[in-house]
Amino acid sequence: MERCSVLVVGAGLAGLSAAYHLRQSGLTDIIVIEAEDRPGGWAKTDWTGDWGADRAIHVLYFRDPLMHAWVHELLGGAWHEHVKRSVVNSGGVTTPFPFHANLHGRPPEVVMQCLDGVWDAARARSNGAPPPLTFADWIALAQGAGVAKHFMNPYNTKQWTVPPTEMGWDWMGDFVPEPEPRRILEGALRPATGAIGRNATFHYATRGASDLADALAARAGPVRPGTALTALRPLERLALLGDGSSVAYDALVSTIPLKSLGALLAPLPEPECAAWRRLESIDLLLADVGFRDPEPGGVHWAYLPDADVLPYRLHVAHELSPHMVPPGHGLYCLEISHSRHRPLPEGDLRERLVGDLVRTGWLRTPGQVVFYRERRFECSYVLPRVGFRRDAQTLSRHASELGIHSVGRYGEWKYCNQEDALLDGKRIAECLASGARGCSRAVE
Repeated sequence: MERCSVLVVGAGLAGLSAAYHLRQSGLTDIIVIEAEDRPGGWAKTDWTGDWGADRAIHVLYFRDPLMHAWVHELLGGAWHEHVKRSVVNSGGVTTPFPFHANLHGRPPEVVMQCLDGVWDAARARSNGAPPPLTFADWIALAQGAGVAKHFMNPYNTKQWTVPPTEMGWDWMGDFVPEPEPRRILEGALRPATGAIGRNATFHYATRGASDLADALAARAGPVRPGTALTALRPLERLALLGDGSSVAYDALVSTIPLKSLGALLAPLPEPECAAWRRLESIDLLLADVGFRDPEPGGVHWAYLPDADVLPYRLHVAHELSPHMVPPGHGLYCLEISHSRHRPLPEGDLRERLVGDLVRTGWLRTPGQVVFYRERRFECSYVLPRVGFRRDAQTLSRHASELGIHSVGRYGEWKYCNQEDALLDGKRIAECLASGARGCSRAVE
């Protein structure tokens, strides 16, 4: 049996950041394990020959200038800087994202319905409308009935597999842009200029998301790949691993899904067990379609709200970096959510997905396709049901009382980006290094 001060479970960005910052603090008695064969977690690039694509979109953008400088240094400056080009492709029309700030080019009746809804929502806010309870309430109050009908409701139902009426609204942070009314009116009257949102300018590593994970692992490691956490004896502070070994720890940093951690802590007290049962997630199928002769100057990603198009989003790997494809070729990564609420259709999906791309104008002909790959992942996104944050915090506090600190995108059961994951790892490391109590609550 081995012993360590801190056992880090999961070598995604949060776990690697925690290990790196713990070592920077002078604590070297750390073990990092990873169930997969290489580090990166969800922020990982999968390759088949010369074709590479991330596990959904992984672009880098920052609030924190120190974090920006650190990631730049980790990557040795080997990244591409982009001004975002993202679009909404629906109803046979393609307009820039966000939908409600770029209505120009949509049918006149759609534009009028959306503008009417925007003004009605503004009046409701000024008249003291009650705060929202669901995501649908928030959409109606912030963007109006027209935008809800023509984009927000159909798109979010496809992504999350349940309608916004069944979702909470306290998961968004600043991920959903809220342009000023003047900007909305301008975008309805004429083609708007300039990207919107805090990822309006972003970076992308030369060979995908794995570049950052690999660079960080080289400094945070060693990492033990192919080593899963299979059981816990929390009162003994003992972890049992898939290779048959065991590790005694003083503290455990877990970045595995909170739902999985709860199962390892069973039997749970009834309040925690009830919270655990309510946690739900979404699985993802990624279909990578490689093709010859791409059109120049395309977009980085597109939102696809139409119900007769299977993916909810695609990203254009070759526009993010030309190193993701063979010369003279392009690659689309199509994202299809599924869950018990919205299962995948049966049968071979290739013909349908290629047909979707041709019908919506992303490919000229099926004959362009020279590469196809499907990747399937469980627990890709947390399903933000009403009350899900309270349930996650209930379970996290129980784990913290046992010396287990659940952090990161899946450990905290939240929606976040790469910078957030890196900061989560940094904060838990600083808290543990200082010897403070309540470290898990420090990252909530």
